[in-house]
Amino acid sequence: MNIKKPLMVAILRQNFIDEMSRKGTKKGLKFETKIIIVRYIYYLINLPMQKQEIDKETLIKAFDPLADLSLQLLEKAEKSIIETPDDLLQATGLKKEITTQEKAIDEKKSSILAPAKEFVNAVTGYAKELLQPLDTAKQIISNKVLEYNKIQEQKRREEQERIRKEQEELRLKQEAEQKKIEEQRLENERKQKELAEKENELSDEELRLEKKRIAIENEKLKLEQERQAELARKETEENERKAKMEQERLDLEAKANKPKGIRTIRQFEVIDKKLVPIEFLDVNDTKVNQVIKLGTREIPGINIYSKEIL
Repeated sequence: MNIKKPLMVAILRQNFIDEMSRKGTKKGLKFETKIIIVRYIYYLINLPMQKQEIDKETLIKAFDPLADLSLQLLEKAEKSIIETPDDLLQATGLKKEITTQEKAIDEKKSSILAPAKEFVNAVTGYAKELLQPLDTAKQIISNKVLEYNKIQEQKRREEQERIRKEQEELRLKQEAEQKKIEEQRLENERKQKELAEKENELSDEELRLEKKRIAIENEKLKLEQERQAELARKETEENERKAKMEQERLDLEAKANKPKGIRTIRQFEVIDKKLVPIEFLDVNDTKVNQVIKLGTREIPGINIYSKEIL
């Protein structure tokens, strides 16, 4: 016989409730029960349950006569007057009745919801089993993605360091060339000074030739300085341009290759609690209450007081 899905769902639901109600289910679900759960879940997935309207009359009957008794106790509490020891005794008794009524309602509610609760727990547990390998798989993939990103970031830093070293080597080379030219200039100045001191010792022709030679050397040195300065300027500009282009390329590659979803967050760990500002420290209420119950009556910075409750 071909049973329609809504009817099949109803039958499976009733089978499940019946199985949950049998004696001994608290010790664990039977194999047949698990089969019912799996089938029921399958049909629920393919045919979601429609929202059911709550029948108030059915609820009233289920909780009868607790509803009327609750109203009666409320009326008694509103009318109660405590002026004598007998009144106090009656009020205490009324409070016990209210507590008993609360327990009765909770027990009735628990008994009504027990089958549904068992079903919810079973479905939740089964879904948790299905999700467990997915959580593990997701963590594995996340770790591999983070490791890949870490390696790429390390490569990017190494490339940046290579560019920085090239720039530094170029700067040192230019400084060495400038230093060499400066030493040559100082040497020419020294020679000019020596020539001035020897003017009386040299003939006019020798003096003229020496001055001419020094002037030629100074002119050559000046031209070399200008050439080296222009060469250094162009070389610096070219290297800066290349370094900028290389950095832009690295940034674009890092942005394009960075896995989606990765973000950087700030976290913390306490390394010395004594140095943490007091506004970031919380009072441990549980420990405070524990020592108060054990008899402690004085704690620096805490007011321990008595309060009556009923």
